[in-house]
Amino acid sequence: MSTTAKTLYDTDFVEWTARTAELVRSGRFDEVDLEHVAEEIEDLGKRDRASVESLFFRLVLHQVKRKIQPELDGESWRRSIVTSQRMIIRKTQDSPRGGFSRMSSRMSTAGLFWTPCSKRG
Repeated sequence: MSTTAKTLYDTDFVEWTARTAELVRSGRFDEVDLEHVAEEIEDLGKRDRASVESLFFRLVLHQVKRKIQPELDGESWRRSIVTSQRMIIRKTQDSPRGGFSRMSSRMSTAGLFWTPCSKRG
């Protein structure tokens, strides 16, 4: 782990990522700032999970609002639900090893909040 890489992480993150990728690709692992690499990998997983959880919360919130306030049901809630569903599917299918495949499967079979969103009539 080089002093330059540590300093670079704190001063120029973009340059640190480029330098770290270069070191890994060239097999110079003894120069890689492993502590920060591990930290960034953990953060990626947390960020992905938080993103999916946020989308799912928005989806559930708007589905609940449609049920308890049908008089206010509008195009924006329906659009939000459909968009959230599509984004959750895309994000969870892109990362099958991250536990998201199981999460997506549970959400799609739940039914209550994962139903097609159509106008009430």
